[in-house]
Amino acid sequence: MKQHNKPIRHGEVMLVPVDELPTTTAVNHKTYIIGHSETGHHHVLESKTGFDAFLDEATQALYLELSEPAQLVHKKQVDAHKTLVVPAGRYRVVHKTEYDPWQQVIRGVFD
Repeated sequence: MKQHNKPIRHGEVMLVPVDELPTTTAVNHKTYIIGHSETGHHHVLESKTGFDAFLDEATQALYLELSEPAQLVHKKQVDAHKTLVVPAGRYRVVHKTEYDPWQQVIRGVFD
């Protein structure tokens, strides 16, 4: 499988290409929420043929392996992020974070 080599950003979610996957058991999905939204406007990866998702138990990081291209869809009616085609490949899902200097915490960014 030819590996895609550029990160793909979709709002606060980014798919970072990786060479290796965790050794955990893969679970096949056709639809998977890769970015939750507090208002229900999730970032969803959709595929007609399915793809494998791996959870690294040590770091709780989510990894994906796509043998065919899939679509990354923002489930929002207005002001949604553009639907993107995600090429076949292996990815780690990364969520954007922000630092709050008043509370001195790092937290996830939500839209």
